[in-house]
Amino acid sequence: MAAGTQTLSVTFTPTDSADYSGGNAHCLLDREQGTAYGTPNNASRLYGVANPAFTGSIAGLVAGDTVTATYASAANLTTVVGAYSSGANAIAATLSDPGSKLGNYTLTQNVGTLTITQTTTTLTWPTPAAIMYGTPLSATQLDATSAALPGPSSIRQRRDRPRRWISNTLRRLYTFRRSDYSTATATVLLTVNKAPLTVTPNPSSKVYGLQTRPSRVP
Repeated sequence: MAAGTQTLSVTFTPTDSADYSGGNAHCLLDREQGTAYGTPNNASRLYGVANPAFTGSIAGLVAGDTVTATYASAANLTTVVGAYSSGANAIAATLSDPGSKLGNYTLTQNVGTLTITQTTTTLTWPTPAAIMYGTPLSATQLDATSAALPGPSSIRQRRDRPRRWISNTLRRLYTFRRSDYSTATATVLLTVNKAPLTVTPNPSSKVYGLQTRPSRVP
């Protein structure tokens, strides 16, 4: 029986119709609604990644009633990092009721929490060619890149000039102004070759027999 007020009827037909007459009786039955719960499961994903396949459950159905659900969130690839337990970005259920059974239930629609976490930033930095001591660093050496650079970021570099003629460690730190990406650090070795040094004495003269004084090149 469906939920609501139903009429029950009974008809009495005696086998001894000579001594007994037939009879009918009626009464009303109030059948209350059952309680059903639709609950999406919580889920998480990285920023910039498509939503996973959401799941959930429907509890409280009786008498073999069949109701199915699909689960979705309005969050997209650019939805910022955070935990969404309400609103359009939470996980909600859409119910399908082919047998028209939901009218027999008081339905409680829960929502699931979608948690979006930071994307791990990966830096690419090829080893630069060797340079000569005293050569300032430029974009040729400081060319670290990342595929996860959708907008402005703060970039810090450890050195702007080689200090010695041996191998130097260059370091680059990417710190994003938005919290959707993790901070990343990359290092690369740069070989600094010796600079050529030419020493040329200045011409000089003296009078025979006089002692020569050493001279210094400024």
